[in-house]
This record gives sequence, C-alpha cells and structure tokens, in this order.
Amino acid sequence: MMNSNFLVSCEWLKDNLYNENICILDASFFLKNDKRDGFFEWNSKRIPTSLYFDFNKKIKEHNSLLPNMLPSPEYFSEQVGLMGISNNTHIIIYDNCDFFSAPRVWWMFKIMGHQKISILDEGLKGWIELGYPIEESPPHLNIVPAQYNASFQSNLLANYDDVMSASMNKDLIIDARSPDRFNAQSNNNRVDHIPHSKNLYYRNLVKSNEFPSHKNIYKNFMNVITPEQLNEHIIYTCGSGVTACILAFCGYCIGAENFSIYDGSWSEWSQIN
Repeated sequence: MMNSNFLVSCEWLKDNLYNENICILDASFFLKNDKRDGFFEWNSKRIPTSLYFDFNKKIKEHNSLLPNMLPSPEYFSEQVGLMGISNNTHIIIYDNCDFFSAPRVWWMFKIMGHQKISILDEGLKGWIELGYPIEESPPHLNIVPAQYNASFQSNLLANYDDVMSASMNKDLIIDARSPDRFNAQSNNNRVDHIPHSKNLYYRNLVKSNEFPSHKNIYKNFMNVITPEQLNEHIIYTCGSGVTACILAFCGYCIGAENFSIYDGSWSEWSQIN
C-alpha cells in the first residue's frame, strides 16, 4: 500500500498557504555543473511565505571536509528555531529541481525527531503550472524565533563502521548513483561502489517534478530486492548523501520504514578504501 501521508498537493498547499502552523521551505540545491544557485532562485521566485533551507552551506556540519554532512542536533535546533520553526510546526518542503533535494531536508527533520513533515508533490514547477501565486520581489521576512528541541533518531544514520559491517555481512546497501558511476573502475582497477551494494538509480524513480506512482516505485525496488526485504533494514548511499534520501523517501512511502542514510556516502568511502 502507498503511504502518501508525507506528500501534499499544490491545491492543498494553496488552501493552507497562510496557516500559521505551517512553514514552507524551499530546499532547492544544485550540483556545480548545473551552474544554478538555489538561494538566488528562491530570492527571485518562490512560493509566498516560503523560507530557504540551505543544507549545503549553512545548516550542515561545518567542521567536516565532506559535503552536506548532517549538523549536530544542537546546531540544527538553533538554526531552525531562528527560522521560527517549533517542534509543532508542520513543515512543507519543495524544490525547483525535479524532486531532487526536498527528500534530503525531509530526512534531516525526520532524524531530528520532527513529526509533521511533508513534501510538496510536483514542487515549484507544478505550483507555477497551476497558476498559483508567486513572489518575485526580494523577501521581506518578519520571523519570530521559536524554541526547537531536536530529538535525535540515531537509527536513521549510518556511519562508515556501520556500512563496513553491512558490506561484510552482505546486508542491504542500495546506492542511488547512476549505473555509469556505480560500475566505473578507478585507476587501481577497483569497481567504484561499496562491496555487495546494489544499484538503484534515483532517476529511474523520479524523472520529473511529479512524485512517482506506487507501481513505479515498487517495480524499481523489486529490481534489486525481494518483497520480503522491504521489511529489512536498508542502508542508502550515493555520492554525498543527497540522492540517497530520494530512495529513502520513496521506499518509506511503500513501507520500507526501517532504513538509514550513509551520510558520508561515496565521498567518504572512496577516501578511506
């Protein structure tokens, strides 16, 4: 059965746009080759009342040399509190990059124990296509800071040792990178993926801004695991911990709720091995 409790439609958001219990977050994030800037785009075109959530430069672990690493619960609490978000706020997340980075922010709030988190189906593109209101002038923010207390869910995070152990035991590790990257060979003739991991390219699931159907998600997951394994613990990995969260969100929606994200992903694994 499809669990769609974590998705909201553009129509639903339009009807609840100015609900004081809702905070809308633009989570747009682009790779360097895209030559686009999420903050700049939010600043020039956004859903009314939305705030920009920067997990690439701001709400991250600043002492790590690895990209996009999860911050401490204390720092996360401080930063989201400054955005006016409390533990009771209903978070609505969207992006402007075809369902690419919104799941990363969904996971960040989920691992911090937040209960009310949803992703906007069809994202900013769908919102604009429906002719719903857009703000294009520089934002005039009047944020009242709130108290936020993260309750860290350590089971949703995998570190290097966890992944090494899972690899040696041949437990479920699913890599979201493209087949070209997953199957590439380094100069030392090593295949560039974690031993015994499986490959499920995130773009096989999400090809546009519209969330994939239950049938498409299930079909793609069944290409790499069995129906029984949906109940087993799955570690998701990718290049730097972003697209792994797409698989986690999609899997969660079809019942694979026992999962963790390898935050360091290939960025870390390739440096150590």
